[in-house]
Amino acid sequence: MNFPWFPHTLVASLAVLVAVTLPGVARADATPVLLAHWSLDEVGGSTLLDTVAGRVGTLYGSPLLGTQTARSDDGGAGVTLQDYSAIALTGAPPLPDNVTLEAWVNPRASGWGTRHILSRGTATSGLHFGLDSSNRLVLQVGIGSGARSTVGPAVPTGTWHHVVATVSGLNTALYLDGKSVASGTLPVPPAATTRTLYIGRYSATATFYWRGGVDEVSLHDGALDPGRVAARFAAIADVTPPAARVTAAPPPQTARTDATLAFTATKTASTFTCQLDGRARQACAGSASYAGLAEGDHSVSIQATDRYGIVNAAPLTVSWRVDLTAPETLLLAARPAAGTAGTASFVSETAAGFECRVETGPWATCTSPLSAPAGATVVVRARDGAGNADATPATVRLAPTGGAVPYGSVSASFVLAGHRSSSALRCRLDGAGWTACPQSLTFTGLPYGPHALSVHDPGLSGVVGASIAWTTPLPAPSLIAPRFPLLVTFASRRAQQRTKASRVPRLLYRANTDGAAAVTLRRGKRTIARWTTSFHRGSNTMAFPIVPLRRLGSGRHVLTLEPRNSAAAGTPLTRRFDVVRLRGR
Repeated sequence: MNFPWFPHTLVASLAVLVAVTLPGVARADATPVLLAHWSLDEVGGSTLLDTVAGRVGTLYGSPLLGTQTARSDDGGAGVTLQDYSAIALTGAPPLPDNVTLEAWVNPRASGWGTRHILSRGTATSGLHFGLDSSNRLVLQVGIGSGARSTVGPAVPTGTWHHVVATVSGLNTALYLDGKSVASGTLPVPPAATTRTLYIGRYSATATFYWRGGVDEVSLHDGALDPGRVAARFAAIADVTPPAARVTAAPPPQTARTDATLAFTATKTASTFTCQLDGRARQACAGSASYAGLAEGDHSVSIQATDRYGIVNAAPLTVSWRVDLTAPETLLLAARPAAGTAGTASFVSETAAGFECRVETGPWATCTSPLSAPAGATVVVRARDGAGNADATPATVRLAPTGGAVPYGSVSASFVLAGHRSSSALRCRLDGAGWTACPQSLTFTGLPYGPHALSVHDPGLSGVVGASIAWTTPLPAPSLIAPRFPLLVTFASRRAQQRTKASRVPRLLYRANTDGAAAVTLRRGKRTIARWTTSFHRGSNTMAFPIVPLRRLGSGRHVLTLEPRNSAAAGTPLTRRFDVVRLRGR
């Protein structure tokens, strides 16, 4: 600074003295160098040391040492100035003409008027760096006749910020978090002062105290340019947005109406806000608890903010469902044949588990389908993910169908239990469309082969239904109840040869399945004719072929059908008959 009241020879002598006593300190037109640096890492005692030259700073009032640091690596500590506390830097070097004041600050909420970070001088001399009553960054420069102010933007409270003020000739500049935010021009150079440099209060009088955190205070001989300021900010602050990580949360489905969440962040010293179900955000210090939650879906959005006020733009969301409603159980059981095992299929709401018991046995975890002996009583109850159990379990007795065989025959019988409303149930057989379930779940006339019955309860959202699949295997063919004339009579041989196809005798019989038969006509040991005939399940008619009929001689004949299908060969069907001609010609 200029010293207008000193003789020019003394000023020159002081310049030489500074150069001698502070080796390495550059002139104003050279690269700025560090004059002093108070790391404020002390955790006890009444003094603080400058890391450049060991200069002593003295604590006044009741400052808190060893508090949170501005450093993202948590190296060292910071100082929290509260009430009327400050640090007197009695050994600080004189402020050069071109100078940089630098600090990291974490201001409390405003309300105390002007607060000084660094102050040296009076109302008309020196430099005073701090926040005004509107929390704006301000540098006041005493110019002899008064003071000129350079004012920057408001500094957010509750988070750490890098603040820098520079004087270079008649130019002033302010930086906030590594960026230039304000500049000014002085009419004359700053007026010099010999007063003590203070951290946290006005230098001229014990007023205008700082409230909040302070860390990494530095003085530079020369004005740092924007690039160096940005680099010093980046050396301390990690500007990566913090991410929240949940360490405890409610289960996805629960019957509890209270919930507690715990979480951390990827960056230390982060703070959090929580938002329940879209309501207003509230501060939550690593955990959040809620009570009296209504049944239904809930979510908490957790947003982390680091020590520099950097907010994660993509909050973490934790979701769960409060379920107070017991699940319903739908049970479909196939009625077994006597002496065989029955099958029960059951469903409930999505993701529900099941407990079963047979007769009076204990409850045990089970899965669908369940096999149980014929005649046994099966009880099934669903238990949802929240632990709610069906208070009205589905109960069914696997009563045998007697002679009816649901598997391996052409009929199947089923029973239902546990559904909310039988009138609302829908049934589907073999992939056909859903229709109202019949009152009697007995199906007859089914073809041999694979079958499946599904029963759907529309009240069970997202669940297809209880299903039982089975295969009715194709049996070997069986031909029964044959009817054929015992006596085939012709008036004469000529009449026999003129017999019309509409007048031939016919073999009537029943078959249990579809197939074909090889037919043999014999007289004694002699084979008269062979042919094939097809048949289907149910009643069948086979007309005697006209050609063999016209050649039949008198006497005993045997007609044999040897049935076969893709499964196996069946028992031959044999009918004997006599051929009589009333006249020989």
